[in-house]
Amino acid sequence: DSSLAAKARDVLAGLGFGNVTVRAAEAAEGDAENAPYDVIVLNGATEITPDRLYRQLGDGGRLVGVFATMVPQRAMIVTHSHDDFGSRALFDAAVPVLPGLGRLPAFVF
Repeated sequence: DSSLAAKARDVLAGLGFGNVTVRAAEAAEGDAENAPYDVIVLNGATEITPDRLYRQLGDGGRLVGVFATMVPQRAMIVTHSHDDFGSRALFDAAVPVLPGLGRLPAFVF
């Protein structure tokens, strides 16, 4: 368990948000065992579409993170609704790519 997750738990408990669960997991894998989630927050950027995380959202659930699939990077909100996913750009950003969410090298002609 990360110290950041522990700090988040302490802060949320101190603010009276007893209905919030904080989980720390590998960025690309998430925590499918405890899904579905209402909100998933990426604490960094992704260069790929994080499909595994999308599938962990409940209907109406949202994923917030920085997508480095475009230039400039953009903070986005992805919403799961009726077995589909819609996204909306929030603002330009520049943050490091999370481990496991980087673009894999590929040979291109």
